[in-house]
Amino acid sequence: MHDTAFSKEIIRVIMNKLKELDDNSKISCVNVRLSPLSHVRPATLKETFLQLAQSHNLEDVTLKVRLSKIELRCKSCGKIFLSSEPVFVCPCCKQKEFNINEGPEFFVESLEIERKQNICIWFDSCPLKKFYEQGQLSKKWIKDYCWGDNSRCIRKEMEEKGEYHPDNMMPDGTIDAALK
Repeated sequence: MHDTAFSKEIIRVIMNKLKELDDNSKISCVNVRLSPLSHVRPATLKETFLQLAQSHNLEDVTLKVRLSKIELRCKSCGKIFLSSEPVFVCPCCKQKEFNINEGPEFFVESLEIERKQNICIWFDSCPLKKFYEQGQLSKKWIKDYCWGDNSRCIRKEMEEKGEYHPDNMMPDGTIDAALK
């Protein structure tokens, strides 16, 4: 049951992040931490996640699970140590009675995001990106040139040659006086 709850949380985190990403980005991998005391095995969590991911069109997302370490204090000798195993033996006195200082059972550590298409190397600094984000420029220009076949972009050619071009010059070389 925990594996289903954890998988649903992973899906929730992915879906929320996807709302923030542009059309040219995708989540390729989710890195999670799992406590050794969570009663969930990494293989079971991966299997459950894969089943749920398919119903959300996320079957291409890879799940990487790492076991967290928990802090233990031996009740006999007082030694503090870390362990990623659910069975504990004090490394000093070999006793098996501990106080456990455990973090969360499970958490999403990070998401790996990739670009899906051939993005122009100048895109992040290009004024057309700003115009698009401000709603002044149609997405068609961005898809066709910046995220598509940017080898046809006159702006890119001029930028690579170090030639001046105005901010309101379109990828096809025309000037759009409305862009400011």
